[in-house]
Amino acid sequence: MVRAYMEQWVLWVVVNVISVIMWVVAFINGEMHSMLMVIMWIFYLSNSINGWYTWIHLSRSEK
Repeated sequence: MVRAYMEQWVLWVVVNVISVIMWVVAFINGEMHSMLMVIMWIFYLSNSINGWYTWIHLSRSEK
């Protein structure tokens, strides 16, 4: 199933970018605990970018 939908990586990257922005705004507005959430979502974002990058390289090598 993972091999069937490359678009899911694009969706996860977009969702993670929006989440990082949302938590950065919360941190700027004075919610101190939100910095931990920013760090967590940055890890999720890096994971989704790595998944997308890996997907592209694997799909090119199969052709």
